[in-house]
Amino acid sequence: MKNLMILAILALTPTLALANTAMDPLLWGCSEISDDDKRLACFDAYIKQKSSLNAQPVSAPKPLVLNSNGDEPQADEKATDNPDQAQNFGLEHKQKKSADVSEISTTIIKASKQSHSNWVFTFENGQKWRTIESTSTLFKVGQDVVIKRGMFNSFSLKKAGSNRTVKVKRVN
Repeated sequence: MKNLMILAILALTPTLALANTAMDPLLWGCSEISDDDKRLACFDAYIKQKSSLNAQPVSAPKPLVLNSNGDEPQADEKATDNPDQAQNFGLEHKQKKSADVSEISTTIIKASKQSHSNWVFTFENGQKWRTIESTSTLFKVGQDVVIKRGMFNSFSLKKAGSNRTVKVKRVN
Protein backbone atom coordinates (compact mmCIF):
# COMPACT_ATOMS: atom_id res chain seq x y z
CA MET A 1 0.00 0.00 0.00
CA LYS A 2 2.84 2.35 0.88
CA ASN A 3 4.52 1.64 -2.46
CA LEU A 4 1.29 2.39 -4.29
CA MET A 5 0.95 5.78 -2.57
CA ILE A 6 4.55 6.67 -3.40
CA LEU A 7 4.00 5.67 -7.02
CA ALA A 8 0.82 7.79 -7.23
CA ILE A 9 2.58 10.83 -5.75
CA LEU A 10 5.49 10.47 -8.15
CA ALA A 11 3.11 10.11 -11.10
CA LEU A 12 1.15 13.24 -10.17
CA THR A 13 4.10 15.49 -9.32
CA PRO A 14 5.10 16.33 -12.94
CA THR A 15 1.51 17.13 -13.89
CA LEU A 16 1.12 19.46 -10.92
CA ALA A 17 4.35 21.23 -11.81
CA LEU A 18 3.18 21.66 -15.41
CA ALA A 19 -0.19 22.93 -14.25
CA ASN A 20 1.44 25.74 -12.28
CA THR A 21 3.63 26.83 -15.20
CA ALA A 22 0.86 26.53 -17.78
CA MET A 23 -1.30 29.09 -15.99
CA ASP A 24 -2.30 32.16 -17.97
CA PRO A 25 -0.05 35.19 -17.23
CA LEU A 26 -3.15 37.37 -16.93
CA LEU A 27 -4.36 35.11 -14.14
CA TRP A 28 -0.95 35.34 -12.42
CA GLY A 29 -1.20 39.11 -12.64
CA CYS A 30 -4.60 39.03 -10.95
CA SER A 31 -3.28 36.92 -8.08
CA GLU A 32 -0.50 39.44 -7.37
CA ILE A 33 -2.92 42.37 -6.80
CA SER A 34 -3.08 43.19 -3.06
CA ASP A 35 -6.35 45.20 -2.98
CA ASP A 36 -9.30 42.81 -2.55
CA ASP A 37 -11.78 44.72 -4.72
CA LYS A 38 -9.33 45.21 -7.58
CA ARG A 39 -8.22 41.56 -7.40
CA LEU A 40 -11.85 40.40 -7.54
CA ALA A 41 -12.56 42.72 -10.48
CA CYS A 42 -9.48 41.34 -12.27
CA PHE A 43 -10.60 37.71 -11.75
CA ASP A 44 -14.14 38.58 -12.87
CA ALA A 45 -12.82 40.19 -16.05
CA TYR A 46 -10.62 37.15 -16.71
CA ILE A 47 -13.53 34.72 -16.29
CA LYS A 48 -15.79 36.89 -18.43
CA GLN A 49 -13.17 36.95 -21.20
CA LYS A 50 -12.67 33.16 -21.06
CA SER A 51 -16.39 32.40 -20.94
CA SER A 52 -17.11 34.62 -23.95
CA LEU A 53 -14.48 32.71 -25.96
CA ASN A 54 -15.93 29.34 -25.02
CA ALA A 55 -19.58 30.38 -25.15
CA GLN A 56 -21.84 27.85 -26.81
CA PRO A 57 -25.61 27.98 -26.97
CA VAL A 58 -27.10 25.87 -24.21
CA SER A 59 -30.55 24.41 -24.72
CA ALA A 60 -33.03 24.51 -21.88
CA PRO A 61 -33.64 21.16 -20.15
CA LYS A 62 -36.82 19.37 -21.09
CA PRO A 63 -39.49 19.44 -18.39
CA LEU A 64 -40.21 16.20 -16.57
CA VAL A 65 -43.76 15.01 -17.19
CA LEU A 66 -45.28 12.43 -14.92
CA ASN A 67 -47.92 10.24 -16.53
CA SER A 68 -49.37 8.79 -13.36
CA ASN A 69 -52.36 10.62 -11.94
CA GLY A 70 -52.90 8.28 -9.02
CA ASP A 71 -55.78 6.32 -10.56
CA GLU A 72 -54.93 2.76 -11.48
CA PRO A 73 -56.75 1.76 -14.71
CA GLN A 74 -58.02 -1.77 -15.10
CA ALA A 75 -55.87 -4.26 -17.00
CA ASP A 76 -58.45 -4.54 -19.79
CA GLU A 77 -58.40 -0.78 -20.35
CA LYS A 78 -54.62 -0.70 -20.56
CA ALA A 79 -54.37 -3.29 -23.28
CA THR A 80 -57.21 -1.92 -25.39
CA ASP A 81 -56.56 1.84 -25.06
CA ASN A 82 -54.00 1.86 -27.85
CA PRO A 83 -53.47 -1.34 -29.84
CA ASP A 84 -50.15 -0.09 -31.29
CA GLN A 85 -48.71 0.43 -27.82
CA ALA A 86 -49.87 -3.02 -26.73
CA GLN A 87 -48.34 -4.54 -29.87
CA ASN A 88 -44.97 -2.83 -29.24
CA PHE A 89 -44.92 -3.60 -25.50
CA GLY A 90 -41.42 -4.84 -24.63
CA LEU A 91 -39.77 -3.64 -27.86
CA GLU A 92 -39.39 0.03 -27.02
CA HIS A 93 -35.83 -0.30 -25.75
CA LYS A 94 -34.90 -1.96 -29.04
CA GLN A 95 -36.77 0.64 -31.15
CA LYS A 96 -35.78 3.64 -28.98
CA LYS A 97 -39.43 4.64 -28.60
CA SER A 98 -41.23 5.15 -25.31
CA ALA A 99 -44.59 3.67 -24.47
CA ASP A 100 -47.06 4.63 -21.78
CA VAL A 101 -48.39 1.08 -21.27
CA SER A 102 -47.13 -0.39 -17.99
CA GLU A 103 -48.76 -3.81 -18.32
CA ILE A 104 -50.69 -5.94 -20.78
CA SER A 105 -53.14 -8.79 -20.32
CA THR A 106 -53.21 -11.54 -22.90
CA THR A 107 -53.86 -15.25 -23.39
CA ILE A 108 -51.31 -17.98 -24.10
CA ILE A 109 -51.87 -19.72 -27.45
CA LYS A 110 -48.62 -21.71 -27.39
CA ALA A 111 -46.39 -22.60 -24.44
CA SER A 112 -43.31 -24.78 -24.79
CA LYS A 113 -40.94 -25.77 -22.02
CA GLN A 114 -37.27 -25.47 -22.92
CA SER A 115 -34.24 -26.77 -21.07
CA HIS A 116 -33.62 -25.83 -17.43
CA SER A 117 -37.31 -25.11 -16.72
CA ASN A 118 -37.41 -22.12 -19.07
CA TRP A 119 -40.52 -21.43 -21.14
CA VAL A 120 -41.24 -19.82 -24.52
CA PHE A 121 -44.72 -18.32 -24.96
CA THR A 122 -46.71 -17.16 -27.96
CA PHE A 123 -49.66 -14.96 -27.08
CA GLU A 124 -52.92 -14.16 -28.86
CA ASN A 125 -51.55 -10.76 -29.93
CA GLY A 126 -48.71 -12.50 -31.83
CA GLN A 127 -45.93 -11.61 -29.40
CA LYS A 128 -43.31 -14.17 -28.37
CA TRP A 129 -41.74 -14.01 -24.92
CA ARG A 130 -39.34 -16.31 -23.07
CA THR A 131 -38.55 -16.70 -19.42
CA ILE A 132 -35.07 -15.68 -18.33
CA GLU A 133 -35.16 -17.55 -15.04
CA SER A 134 -36.16 -21.10 -14.17
CA THR A 135 -39.57 -21.67 -12.71
CA SER A 136 -41.57 -24.60 -11.45
CA THR A 137 -44.82 -22.89 -12.44
CA LEU A 138 -46.81 -24.74 -15.08
CA PHE A 139 -48.32 -22.78 -17.94
CA LYS A 140 -51.08 -24.06 -20.22
CA VAL A 141 -52.60 -22.96 -23.51
CA GLY A 142 -55.61 -20.73 -22.91
CA GLN A 143 -54.39 -19.28 -19.60
CA ASP A 144 -54.75 -15.56 -19.06
CA VAL A 145 -51.49 -13.87 -18.07
CA VAL A 146 -50.35 -10.35 -17.23
CA ILE A 147 -46.96 -8.97 -18.31
CA LYS A 148 -45.88 -6.05 -16.17
CA ARG A 149 -43.05 -3.59 -16.73
CA GLY A 150 -40.29 -3.56 -14.10
CA MET A 151 -37.20 -1.47 -13.57
CA PHE A 152 -34.36 -1.13 -16.09
CA ASN A 153 -36.31 -2.56 -19.07
CA SER A 154 -37.26 -5.74 -17.22
CA PHE A 155 -40.62 -7.47 -17.47
CA SER A 156 -42.37 -9.99 -15.26
CA LEU A 157 -45.13 -12.41 -16.22
CA LYS A 158 -47.76 -13.79 -13.87
CA LYS A 159 -50.87 -15.86 -14.26
CA ALA A 160 -54.07 -13.88 -13.88
CA GLY A 161 -55.22 -14.19 -10.27
CA SER A 162 -51.80 -15.31 -9.01
CA ASN A 163 -49.08 -13.41 -7.18
CA ARG A 164 -46.17 -15.55 -8.38
CA THR A 165 -44.11 -13.85 -11.09
CA VAL A 166 -41.32 -14.91 -13.41
CA LYS A 167 -38.93 -12.61 -15.30
CA VAL A 168 -39.45 -12.65 -19.08
CA LYS A 169 -37.85 -11.14 -22.17
CA ARG A 170 -39.52 -10.41 -25.48
CA VAL A 171 -38.24 -12.49 -28.39
CA ASN A 172 -39.83 -10.60 -31.33
